[in-house]
Amino acid sequence: MNGWKILGVSFSVLLATTLPEMAQAVPAEPTVLDMHQEDGTAFRARKWGDESRHGWETDSGHTIVFDGKKRGWYYADRAPDGGLMSSGRAVGRDAPPSHVPKRLRPPRGIVKQLDREGRFAPQLKSPSDATAPLRVVQESALQPAPPSSGSTNLPVILVNFSDRTTTNTPQEFQSLLFGTGTYSLKDYYQEVSSGSFTLSPGPAGIVGWVQAPNTHDYYGSNNASGDDMWPGDLVYEAVQAADATVNFANYDGDGDCYVDAVAIVHQGTGEDQAGTPATDIWSHRWTLSSAKYFGRSHYGTYTTNDACTANPGTMVKINDYIMQPERYGTGIATVGVFAHEFGHVMGLPDLYDTDGSSEGVGKWSLMAAGSWTYVSRQGDRPSHLDPWSKYKLGWVAPQKVTSARAGFSFAPVETTASVVQLLEGSPASSTGEYFLLENRQQTGFDAGLPASGLVVWHIDESKANNTGEWYPTCGASCTSHYKVALVQADGVYHLEREMNRGDAGDPFPGTSGVTRLTADTVPNSRLYSGADSGFYLDFIRVSGSTMLADIGFGTYVDRTVTILTTGFESLVQNPPAGWSLVDNAGTGALWRFDDPAKRGNNTGGAGGFAIADSDYAGAVNMDTELRTPLLDLSGYETVTLRFKTLFEYEAGEIAAVELSTNGGAGPWQTLWSRSGGNYGPATEELDLTSLAAGKPNIMIRFHYYGANYAWFWKVDDVALTGIPRAQHQLAVTVNGGGTVASSPAGISCPASTCSALFYDGLPVTLTATPAADYVFSSWSGACTGTGPCVVILGGDAAVTATFVPSTRNLNVTVSGNGQGTVTSVPAGIACSSGSCNGAFDTGSQVELIATPSAGSLFAGWSGDCAGTGACTPTMTTDRNVGAAFDPAPTVELTIGAATTLHTTLAAAMATVADGSAAAIKARAMEFPESLAITGGKSVVFYGGYAEGFGGVAGYSVLRGTVTVGVGTLTASNLAVR
Repeated sequence: MNGWKILGVSFSVLLATTLPEMAQAVPAEPTVLDMHQEDGTAFRARKWGDESRHGWETDSGHTIVFDGKKRGWYYADRAPDGGLMSSGRAVGRDAPPSHVPKRLRPPRGIVKQLDREGRFAPQLKSPSDATAPLRVVQESALQPAPPSSGSTNLPVILVNFSDRTTTNTPQEFQSLLFGTGTYSLKDYYQEVSSGSFTLSPGPAGIVGWVQAPNTHDYYGSNNASGDDMWPGDLVYEAVQAADATVNFANYDGDGDCYVDAVAIVHQGTGEDQAGTPATDIWSHRWTLSSAKYFGRSHYGTYTTNDACTANPGTMVKINDYIMQPERYGTGIATVGVFAHEFGHVMGLPDLYDTDGSSEGVGKWSLMAAGSWTYVSRQGDRPSHLDPWSKYKLGWVAPQKVTSARAGFSFAPVETTASVVQLLEGSPASSTGEYFLLENRQQTGFDAGLPASGLVVWHIDESKANNTGEWYPTCGASCTSHYKVALVQADGVYHLEREMNRGDAGDPFPGTSGVTRLTADTVPNSRLYSGADSGFYLDFIRVSGSTMLADIGFGTYVDRTVTILTTGFESLVQNPPAGWSLVDNAGTGALWRFDDPAKRGNNTGGAGGFAIADSDYAGAVNMDTELRTPLLDLSGYETVTLRFKTLFEYEAGEIAAVELSTNGGAGPWQTLWSRSGGNYGPATEELDLTSLAAGKPNIMIRFHYYGANYAWFWKVDDVALTGIPRAQHQLAVTVNGGGTVASSPAGISCPASTCSALFYDGLPVTLTATPAADYVFSSWSGACTGTGPCVVILGGDAAVTATFVPSTRNLNVTVSGNGQGTVTSVPAGIACSSGSCNGAFDTGSQVELIATPSAGSLFAGWSGDCAGTGACTPTMTTDRNVGAAFDPAPTVELTIGAATTLHTTLAAAMATVADGSAAAIKARAMEFPESLAITGGKSVVFYGGYAEGFGGVAGYSVLRGTVTVGVGTLTASNLAVR
């Protein structure tokens, strides 16, 4: 836009009414343009404000107006009625009026027209349009927002004017708005909602281009208040033209028989862009009913020809809309304005200052100037919504922290829904003052942010908007404050003072290196009443994909301690105790502490000091080091080096402060250096946290070299300070036989120490070692499961290690023709057939019990037990035991003095020799066999005996025949069937 010339444009301050349902617009593009007066005088300026009230200011911040009568741009002054008027001082030729502050803005409701000469008189398409009366009637209010989860269909209609030609195709808008991986509107809302919300063009896809009946300037020319004339007509006529081919019932996501919102893309550029004509339409979100009410439409709400799905007897209506341009500069429109206006559809308010007196939250939210953040073209990478807006939409559920947390971890919002809340309140309430904290990184849609870091927000739900700025020095003019305010780390309040729209000093630590927020810092953590909020932030670490900070409650106590300090007092040639000197040149030209040339201490310190004086040493090479003692900084979270210095330069010499993490062996990293000119007196402060904190072998040297009859370098009041790392107790409990040890050392339990202190954030690895005949079972407490136990301490923690005895396997095999069961004490074996296994503690004794079933008897043990007595194996190793069961005997045969047992009568009789005498005792049971006496045998049969043959219990029943041939049979208690 270089060399662009603005001529013949009259200026007016635009009216901002207090009537309901005013249009919600996007803030003006912040690009600074090269502009010229009619005589060629060049100056640079940018737009400020939005559709309801806007104007121009120079790049230095002075408000300017165009005087149509004088045909030129002039610095603005305050008019008697409170509005703006020309000061008579020409921009680019005269200095701004000294009595007029920068960023002069008219109060709301004040209209000061300098000149209406040449203002465009809109021409209607037909006489009937020109005479159509406007019915100014209050209709419906803004519609409810569509659901903020799931998928929403957004109809997009491209509309051309009757006198213009379009450039971009529907396919290009499909990619811009609904493409995947193209940084589209769809991509934007998927990222900021953490995947819980997505946009679709619906079944109709991108519609258009449709043709509007009137010219570009008919719709976009400004009225007396500076507002576009007929934006409502353009919307109505566009949806009317699309109605024949679009089923708008597909775009009623909440079932209220209204399209949730329609997106209108008009041909050409938008008035909100830098360097565009006033006849362009300013991008905005509004309703057709409100447009009619405010005299910006002839029509009002549009009724489609599509039946409502939720209520088929009702036709779908269109009321809510957003409007954006086709083009931005020389290319297709960028997505930022679309995203901002759709944010309004979702129910979000503007978070820039709509009265133009400040910047609101600037680039840090889509709902302010974040719609214009970019990577290549303004608005191509709109920034994330602020956390309050995400909270309102349900896209984050802030983690409420109510107790002190050292080393609290903040994940990046670009890839997580991570937000922290301090104090009570929510967007669902009308009261409550609280703080939201988030980690913002320059990645994804936040790639265009001014910087990365921890961003702190101060929320006051009792406020309605962001029109009331407050900052410490604003005095009586500050009668209110923002609803959603950014706590800017640098404490300059650029946003409230309208000095910029956000910078690298806003996040913590930021370019100012601010690592602390308390009730007494600038900025501070107090409530707007001045009362202490009760929380503080400390040791906010360097920005990264994961950020750490200490969150505290109560009164802040500075934990900084002095690690090393010296003022070089009362010394001659020897350094302070523990310090050392190095002569790299070997010339004897070293650091001195007695000021040999009597130059005096002009470092900003007093008394003694250290000096490397090449001028005093004369024409010899000087390369000397002043080294600190070896420093163990493993116990510090932060480390800061301060010193006073004066460097006088002659020719080529270098003064450097260098650090080694390997003691005096190096290598050395340069922390600070000076050469090529004089420097100081100055007090230097170097943050060494990232290089030295948490490390054990640190050495710092003041290195003066490259000098030969040069000048000198003085150093005084060297101080190394730091914040000790918080320590937390880790307690270990051991159950069972075993030990637990820690790395780093500290825990050796139960042998000596079962609790120890470890540094905050330090990973502590616990190792469990079982005792003999024990195995490790599990962790509980701060570790779980059986895997490695690594505890990263953010507070006190406890871990229990459970060991259980190891086990040995006992295998029991049941055999034999009988039946029975083998059981164990303790339980584990219950076996009635085949093989059974049980695991028992190593070294324990197991008792096996054999119980024969009825009709069977236990025949004996085998393997690791023997006989028929007790079986008690000791489980020092795996054991195998066999148990045999046989059928119980049914017949007892006595021949002389010998007694034998048998299971059948036939088996017993087979052992009786011919001519022998025998006695038979038979069980009280049935015998399915016959009995024959032959060979002169003499048999006495006693029937009906109980098991064991100890007594008579009934009869023996023979199911067969009894035959007595040669021999005798005497029987009792015998029945034959």
